Amino acid sequence: MSLSLQKLHAHFVAEAGPIDLRQVADEDALAEIRCALDEYAVLVFHGQPFSAQEQMAFAQRLDGELHTKTGISALQKNRFGTE
Repeated sequence: MSLSLQKLHAHFVAEAGPIDLRQVADEDALAEIRCALDEYAVLVFHGQPFSAQEQMAFAQRLDGELHTKTGISALQKNRFGTE
């Protein structure tokens, strides 16, 4: 995969594509996304129809273990249903 990046702001944020984040699993592609996040801080990926489970799965592939019991979710059910 070769991630295409288009800078959207002088100091941060880029539009990234073409990629279906639900299908990204290889470490090289994930490393490329991490590197782009280090450079731009915010990446915009258009057309990513994630279900809650797909979004959690991608986040875990990108960063490993997630801490879902933070903030208000420690007090009430979170939007992903992953208590």
